Amino acid sequence: MRVPVEVQVWRLTVLFVVGAVSDLLFQSYRAFRAVFRPKRLGHHLLDALAAILLLAGLGATVLIINWGELRMYVPVSIFLGALMTHALVGGATYRSAFRAFVSLRKGLNWGHRRIVTPTVRTAQRTARWVKHALFPPSPPQPPVPPDDGDPPPRPGT
Repeated sequence: MRVPVEVQVWRLTVLFVVGAVSDLLFQSYRAFRAVFRPKRLGHHLLDALAAILLLAGLGATVLIINWGELRMYVPVSIFLGALMTHALVGGATYRSAFRAFVSLRKGLNWGHRRIVTPTVRTAQRTARWVKHALFPPSPPQPPVPPDDGDPPPRPGT
């Protein structure tokens, strides 16, 4: 069974666009990593998660577009899409994503400093007030006078 040329060109175009989108997502991920700087294990886990998601997306696209048939034009068109996008708009995408993630980080810090921390402190003060109102501290007990039958205390204690 022959596939019409129009369908082959459409597949080539879609796979080219998929390669371009995957490069844009990768540039955004690089900017995310640069701004939030995950620690050692988080760094590796995020890299693995990004690779799994990207490869799963590419695999699903090849399965949907090309019925899972891997011809030579499939990886070539994906690679060319990614290469051209990286060369033409990769730097601009990285800078834009970097600025967006920096703004997000500043916003999260502001929200934590201005909203979360005062709310937690107010809740803690309210809980302390309720605890003391419901269960007031008991007054200290007076010392028990020594009994005549008690042995004398040892020297030095």
